Amino acid sequence: MDPLSHKSLSGAAIGAAVCQSMVLAPGARRVVPFALVWDAPMVRFGSGKALPRMYTRWFGRNGDAAPRLAAHALDSYLEWDRAIEDWQMPILSSSLLPNFYKSLLFNELYFITDGGTLWTDSTAGRANPLQANPGDIGEGGGER
Repeated sequence: MDPLSHKSLSGAAIGAAVCQSMVLAPGARRVVPFALVWDAPMVRFGSGKALPRMYTRWFGRNGDAAPRLAAHALDSYLEWDRAIEDWQMPILSSSLLPNFYKSLLFNELYFITDGGTLWTDSTAGRANPLQANPGDIGEGGGER
C-alpha cells in the first residue's frame, strides 16, 4: 500500500515544524533545547484488545498529553542526562570490560522497547483503573 496515497481528514493536523531564531555575537554559543514527543496512549493488538501504556497512569489516556509530555521532558532532561551518565560511567571507564561489550550494552538498549517489549498499565490483560496521586507527573491530565 502506498502511504502517500492516503489523504488526511479535512482540518486534521498531520505534521508540525519547529523554528527558532536568535542573534548571537561572534563566537557566542547558545543551547536551545526542544522535545520531540508523541502521545499514543493505547497499544492495540491484532486481536482487537487495547491496553494503556504505562505513562498514561500519569498523563492520561485521551491522546492529548503531548504538551505535558514535552514540558516534563524539558523540565527533566538535565537530570536524566546526569542519571544516565552516572549509570553508564562505571562500565564505560572499566578496563576490565571489552569495548565491544560496552558498545553492545548501551547502544543496543533500543531493542528492549522497539523489539516487542511493552510496558502497560494493566493487570492480567485488563487496564488498571488507577488514578494518579496528587503531585504525580502530569498531574491534572486527561481521563484515567
